[in-house]
Amino acid sequence: MEEIKNYKKDAMFKIANNRSFSVGTLPSGDPDLSTFSSDDFLVSEFDNIDTVALTLELDDKKQLMMSSISSHLDSEAQLKGYDNILSACSYTGFDNPFRLESEAFLVWRASVWQYAYEQLALIEGGTRTIPTTDEFILELPKLII
Repeated sequence: MEEIKNYKKDAMFKIANNRSFSVGTLPSGDPDLSTFSSDDFLVSEFDNIDTVALTLELDDKKQLMMSSISSHLDSEAQLKGYDNILSACSYTGFDNPFRLESEAFLVWRASVWQYAYEQLALIEGGTRTIPTTDEFILELPKLII
């Protein structure tokens, strides 16, 4: 039996066993996943293992990509001396020495997420293949200050 987790507490799990396929919610807490079997989950059955597996694989990849984008935004802000992207964007709207730079971060953050969501819609629609996380980060709009 194969168990594949989805990166968060109370995550969705897929358990493949022959041609039966189950998805369930892990109980609260951070248990040792290696000790679980299909009996430990609140389970609902699906007939089409390929469709469900593809959906969960895409959900896992999407979550990983979103996390990587957030980390990328934070890293770029940290290169300029901010704690994270939120800190970099917090100096807009009032006169201060960081305002122009902060506005540039704010515009950049919005364009990054806009591009990311457009591309994810293409992936989910089947008109674009799933890139690696590194490839996707390289495609993102660049910060211009």
